[in-house]
Amino acid sequence: MYRETGASLEGVASVGSDRRDGNWFTISLFWSLFLLPSFGVPYQVERVALGGLAALLLLWFAMRGRLPRRYLGRSVPNLVLPLLLISVLYTVTHAWWVVIVGAETGIRDLLELVRYPFILLLVLFLIAVQRRVSREAFLRRCVIPSIWVSMSLFLVCLFDIPGLSDVIRYVYSGTKSSLNLDMLWIRWSIPFENPNFLGVYLVWCLATLLFFTKRLPPVSIICCLVLTFASGSRTAWVAALYIGIVWAVATVLHLTRRRLLVLTLCIAAVTSFFLVIDVGRFARAGLIGEAIARGSILYEGNVAFRVEQMLELGTKTLSVSPVFGFGPAKQALVAVIDSQYLLWLVRMGIIGLVLVMSFYTMIALVVPLRAAAREKRHYEAWGIVAFAGATAICLLTGAFLDNMRLLFLGAALLVWVISVPRTAARSVR
Repeated sequence: MYRETGASLEGVASVGSDRRDGNWFTISLFWSLFLLPSFGVPYQVERVALGGLAALLLLWFAMRGRLPRRYLGRSVPNLVLPLLLISVLYTVTHAWWVVIVGAETGIRDLLELVRYPFILLLVLFLIAVQRRVSREAFLRRCVIPSIWVSMSLFLVCLFDIPGLSDVIRYVYSGTKSSLNLDMLWIRWSIPFENPNFLGVYLVWCLATLLFFTKRLPPVSIICCLVLTFASGSRTAWVAALYIGIVWAVATVLHLTRRRLLVLTLCIAAVTSFFLVIDVGRFARAGLIGEAIARGSILYEGNVAFRVEQMLELGTKTLSVSPVFGFGPAKQALVAVIDSQYLLWLVRMGIIGLVLVMSFYTMIALVVPLRAAAREKRHYEAWGIVAFAGATAICLLTGAFLDNMRLLFLGAALLVWVISVPRTAARSVR
């Protein structure tokens, strides 16, 4: 069923006379969502922007968008039908929750019901434009510049440059960024609302830079690591460590002179960072260190709360509604659920959890790995494992795929970087 999907997703950067160096519309969408301001009301601005994006994509399809015929037949059964099935299941769970159980509902639940149709619209758009932006153009014009932009904004605010820092803080006044050097409390999130969102995006970028660039960019990699630490996202720290381990193994197995040089530079930079800076003095890292010193990371308050929440909600879901879950239920269940897996279980029950996880696993891991094995892209196969594994780690402590802005950026990385065609098998050297 999914074999042909790989061919569809692999049409991202085919080499030939029809390749375009970049598509202004697609790249503009990336930067518009990446640099989306907050002005004190982050989620409101984001909702308006996503509504505008949906309308813009519908208009684009109406005026000039057209799915390539050779991809349409392959993509509909493999991508569109599963999303339609998930959408139907989502609606059924909501109807069961409201009609049978008699739970409270409202506009928040109705808006939530359009989540998977919106994802379907994004999928169709990415299928339609995937051949218009090459991997190299996307890396050069989107991924690497986004790291430098975030790093520049961080340094301006860290050193409190007059004028510029005030403008940045005003434009992103709704974010949860905090730079308190006196108390050594640093949580950088700009341009995202939440530091954990930035951490997840940087983890994706780190895997991309290490495994899917023609020439490894050491400065950009180091900037990515610094920003990941500055985000204060401990899950992102663990995911970045996992990526580093996978990369070190892949580098040893597929050794080249440049990879060895970059590996040496990164090890030296990280070692110097820990020698020069007492990382344990930073509040976020210190709390983890204290918990581990006491015998378990579960002694850290935030971790203990999340584990307790997962056990309580998971038990409640399985005992009350194991098959259908509770539906969107934002109106009745106002508590924030900080785990993507638990959120899927609560909303769609066991069936929905298995279905959604199977869908994401196929498009992010199984299909790209099959393509990489078939085309003998062995080094990139390690990158696919790193990207998918790091994402799986991050989803343990956050419903990151529920944030449509972050989902679009991650999907763009998946389509234009992770999934590549047979003719791009020589792209990494």
